[in-house]
Amino acid sequence: HGSAHGLSLIARAYLEPGDAVFVEAATFPFGIRYFESTGATVIPVALDTEGMRMDDLRQRIKDALDKGLRPKLVYVI
Repeated sequence: HGSAHGLSLIARAYLEPGDAVFVEAATFPFGIRYFESTGATVIPVALDTEGMRMDDLRQRIKDALDKGLRPKLVYVI
């Protein structure tokens, strides 16, 4: 329960509607649920053998800004 509770607290403390959260394309489902419960938009980022692809993250951040979202959090495991 500890890590799930921590994610819930982080989401409630830092996120609100209009925020963008970038997550690994395959991630902890409870994290997504907690982030979305705040009204934030969860955006998956592609992975490769070394983890989150930075080129895809940069593009997803640009796309979010174009949509008027505030990049707020990058969640990686």
